[in-house]
Amino acid sequence: MEGFAVDTNLLLHSTPRRLLCGIALETGQQIHVLPEVHNEVLRGITRVERQRFERRRKEPLAKRSAQEAIAQIRAVEDAATDWYLSELERGDSPLNLASKSEEDVFEIERIASELPELAFQKKRSSESVAGDTLVVAEAVYLDVDLLSTNNLNTINHGLINRWLRDKGWNRPLILDPSQTLERLSSGSVRQCYLWLLAHTMNIIHETDEENHHAFQRALNRLEASGFKQNTNGFESVLWNAKEYYKRDFRFQENLRSAFGLPARQAAYDAEMRLIEAVRRAA
Repeated sequence: MEGFAVDTNLLLHSTPRRLLCGIALETGQQIHVLPEVHNEVLRGITRVERQRFERRRKEPLAKRSAQEAIAQIRAVEDAATDWYLSELERGDSPLNLASKSEEDVFEIERIASELPELAFQKKRSSESVAGDTLVVAEAVYLDVDLLSTNNLNTINHGLINRWLRDKGWNRPLILDPSQTLERLSSGSVRQCYLWLLAHTMNIIHETDEENHHAFQRALNRLEASGFKQNTNGFESVLWNAKEYYKRDFRFQENLRSAFGLPARQAAYDAEMRLIEAVRRAA
């Protein structure tokens, strides 16, 4: 399958989702939403957007009646779910829901049973396959180019990639977010840097200082979501892009260039649709 897949956490949160969707649009690829990831996003996006809404609202819910507060929260949760499902249907969205038939389910479960058990922190149940194991098995069965995941504590990337290599795969399947940027940018530090500027910044502020502060905050959010500067002990393209930023004496010029990238507005508009949907619902 052309394109790449991402794990649940990278689709649940705005900053990594917007960056990866923007890069997919820039490179003409799709983000394949694996069936298990889809189910986890449906369960998780209500929690994430409810928490984001509660952080942003000025009037504490405690000041409202219990019935009013519950109704408002449910409306926000429904709006978040509706937004996600509508994005899957949009023709200009890079999100592509991968489907599976009953025959596929059998083959995916067979692959899951063969995956090295030590690669996963949680032991597999003999009765059902779910979570990390199912996500990886679906990625293998559907033959995606890469699966980007920040679940470094629950999935042993190296062990699974070595197992797949022994099965005949000629490329690593599972990459962490920094390695994902490395592959998608073909190792280009400047390209990665422009993507970061384009797809994490909302607006160009009037002053250089405001823009630097906004970009730093965006980088901090990315790092918190799993985009670490160093990958397996060596300097990643993300680390080098951040070093590029520290020495960038043409920051404002590069920021304007990044905002001119073809897919920048589309990725930004998708996130604005979510914010507006939640605002209307509340």
